Amino acid sequence: MSTKGDKTREAILQATVKLLDEADVFSQLQIRDIAREAGVSDGSPNYYFGSKDNLVSEAVYSNAESWLKWWFRFSSNIELPPEQKIWVLVKNLGNYYSKHPNLVKTSLQNDLFMRYKDCIRSRFITEVLIPLNRELAPHKTEEEIKIIAYTFADTFDLVFLRAVSAHPDPDFDYFNKQNRDKYFDKMIGLQLQLLKL
Repeated sequence: MSTKGDKTREAILQATVKLLDEADVFSQLQIRDIAREAGVSDGSPNYYFGSKDNLVSEAVYSNAESWLKWWFRFSSNIELPPEQKIWVLVKNLGNYYSKHPNLVKTSLQNDLFMRYKDCIRSRFITEVLIPLNRELAPHKTEEEIKIIAYTFADTFDLVFLRAVSAHPDPDFDYFNKQNRDKYFDKMIGLQLQLLKL
């Protein structure tokens, strides 16, 4: 693909991310709106991605992949005890979810239905949470580490999905950073207790 083609493709992906963040529901996202936002012809998104579903899947994946790459760069350049590292991880992931709720909701739905060839959620669990849990609890078996990591990720995602659902918890505002951080403190405390047992 040419440099111009790469730039066009990237512009389409960025426009999709922006519009998906702004759309209340996936069905409101229109190819012609994406094309206008990207400054390309109406046919370009389909030319480069084949369909709206493929485009959205790739946009969601590439955005989540960018966050994952950021985490790897950040965590490899900072010396923190694993107990602090997990808090930094959860806080930053919560901020990302809060900043991009529609994008994250679409990402989680795609990952749960395994529409990606390389599910970003599974990569996050296997490449981030499981190694971090190993650092925190070297005495645990591999099976126990995996169960705790998947349970933690499931809880984290369900709390978010509940917040963006049609029936959010009236006693918990996920989008209030102070409330979210207090909740995450409790969640991390429970995670650390499980790992120390």
